[in-house]
Amino acid sequence: MATTAARNVTDRKRPSVLKNIELFYPVLISCELSRNRAPETDKSEKPQRFYDATFELLSRGKEGERIIAGAACEFSAGTKANKVKLVEIEATYFVAFSVRVTEMSEEEGKHLLKEMAETAAWVQFRALFAQIASQSGEELPLLPNLPKIRWLERDQAQKKSGAND
Repeated sequence: MATTAARNVTDRKRPSVLKNIELFYPVLISCELSRNRAPETDKSEKPQRFYDATFELLSRGKEGERIIAGAACEFSAGTKANKVKLVEIEATYFVAFSVRVTEMSEEEGKHLLKEMAETAAWVQFRALFAQIASQSGEELPLLPNLPKIRWLERDQAQKKSGAND
């Protein structure tokens, strides 16, 4: 299990829900670098930055008096020209939390996971992106501080991966 990043058990000034919550540090599950050559037809178009950020709730279950919820954050970014991705870095992170059953609704749990994706996993991806760009010698653009994250439902995730029922 991942190590606990923050646990607010003793802080009396915080609302009661934060006293009983455990946030688990985002874990990098996979990372991939892809490179393609620019099409020979038109090299006049300057490469443009692109990025994508998706989020999928993986599990929500009970363990005694606590709810444990986790999600996968899939990020990709790079440059493209003439609709061809020249360089793409993809990474998947897992984020999770644990809280007492009576203290958080399902919607609040989803919101918390999304916040964790934006403020913890995305920050790690930005650092990974910069490190790979530096080491690869590629000239890659900066990424935004906060991404626009798309929620994926189970059927959308299966379509994205090409799986069929």
